[in-house]
Amino acid sequence: MTGCSNDDGASSANSGEIGMELTSDIKAASMDESVHSFFQDKIQKAYLDAGYHAKDGFSLKENTCFRIDSKEELKAMYQGTDELPEIDFSKYTLLLGSKVYCDFDTDVENIQQVLTESRNSYNLNLISTHREGDWGSASITLQILYYGFYPKLKDKEITVNLIYE
Repeated sequence: MTGCSNDDGASSANSGEIGMELTSDIKAASMDESVHSFFQDKIQKAYLDAGYHAKDGFSLKENTCFRIDSKEELKAMYQGTDELPEIDFSKYTLLLGSKVYCDFDTDVENIQQVLTESRNSYNLNLISTHREGDWGSASITLQILYYGFYPKLKDKEITVNLIYE
């Protein structure tokens, strides 16, 4: 199991310049619905049970990201009693994590994940859209819990970025 690095700040989709390094998008792998149901349920429990320390799910502390490439690594992360779903880790990599940030009027239920690959690294962009409405509301702390299956990733650094659109 390998950790990913987190970009401490959030950026706007309209800010910053694109470097000369070419990148390509990596499409998320299509998994069986039972696999998605398992992770949605167990990640949700991680959020609801005792402040990010799951009793029957995954322990995802603030701003963590894990690259999981084997069933043994997945077992080490999972703190529940339910049987883990069958995942062919010879073909797939699981990215699992948490991103905490302070914002207002953000739709955390519809976060889009875009994984891009450059020559030396991967970037997992968590793309959030602002809700329509009053921009004068107070800031709140939000936690995004995410997971994604991708075709087997190469051994490169992974950075998680939060982007507002």
